[in-house]
Amino acid sequence: MALCAADPARPPARGEWSLEHFERGIRSGLEKLHWSAASIDLDGLLAEIDRRLRAGEDPEAIDAWVRAETPSRWYAFAPEHPPKAKQRLYRLPFDRRAHWIVSQGVATENSHGPGNEFAIDFAMPEGTRVLVARTGTVVRVVDGFTECCLPRERAVEANQVVVLHPDGSFASYVHLRPGIPVREGQRVKAGDLVGLSGSTGFSQIPHLHFEVSVRDEGAKVRSVPVRFRNGQPGGYLPSAWTLYENRPRGKVALRVYADGRPLVSGQPVELASRAPLQLRVERIAAAGGAIDVTRDPGTSYVALTPWSVGIDREGRVAFDPPGDAWKQIPEPIRRRVAIATVLFRGDDGEGYFDLQLVFAGAAKAAGGRTP
Repeated sequence: MALCAADPARPPARGEWSLEHFERGIRSGLEKLHWSAASIDLDGLLAEIDRRLRAGEDPEAIDAWVRAETPSRWYAFAPEHPPKAKQRLYRLPFDRRAHWIVSQGVATENSHGPGNEFAIDFAMPEGTRVLVARTGTVVRVVDGFTECCLPRERAVEANQVVVLHPDGSFASYVHLRPGIPVREGQRVKAGDLVGLSGSTGFSQIPHLHFEVSVRDEGAKVRSVPVRFRNGQPGGYLPSAWTLYENRPRGKVALRVYADGRPLVSGQPVELASRAPLQLRVERIAAAGGAIDVTRDPGTSYVALTPWSVGIDREGRVAFDPPGDAWKQIPEPIRRRVAIATVLFRGDDGEGYFDLQLVFAGAAKAAGGRTP
């Protein structure tokens, strides 16, 4: 993540080094990485470069120092070797009523290796609200990138927010859409909006990369294990490609039909074809009657496998939605099962219903839990 210390347009001859030359190069690097000047204390950095130049230090040695120094300055918000804090339970970094699937879990082979082995990727459509998982202070904001699926060496081209926690650990929310609503120095609490999910930087599918880290020294950081609240003292850790439960208890009972066929929440239903379906959603009244809320303003539909299913606001279900955002999802996964959640919110509380629609021949492979 080192900035370009010298002007990248033309390497200077030995007699041409100057403070202005260094400043142009550093500012060019900041612009390229979308870092703020404050994130590396640019004024202090330039003052030190000026002191070294006036002392007669070799300009090329100063250039090498700046390249090594800038990443350390970017992480200067975090204390080195913070004391080990007690295990904290985090809230999910999104609306926990929707069980977004973990597309890449802890210590997986793809990109969660040494240094960030405890990171978690949640597959979700672009534009999903990303929420603060633990109270803290926004210390870094990288914003303005729009491209994805870049070579691995350009992984820095991902929009992200970093939140520092009171114990010296910090959470990174990565691959966000441009237009991040928080600013560096802002105090945020658990549940606050930190941005919208996206697919910027080294990202093959739209997802949220969530990671909690500590700083060892300089720019050396490492991820640490996290667990999420689920009402139990030890919390839980969702595994890759599995469904998990971490939502508030529903107070409103729902009944859902697919083309007139009654469904059971959370139970897989095998379908013979990929023909479109029409859902009917009913809330069960206290007196025992049923009220059709399929198109009620309080009813919403969330496709948890957006690569295989789409649901409109009127409960119409279509399989194999168009678009190439999810083309990296393996074909057997993409066409095996469709998972969605029906959410209902009324004056007297909320209700939830989970659909698992498995296609012919895949029910046994799905096992009722794995998409």
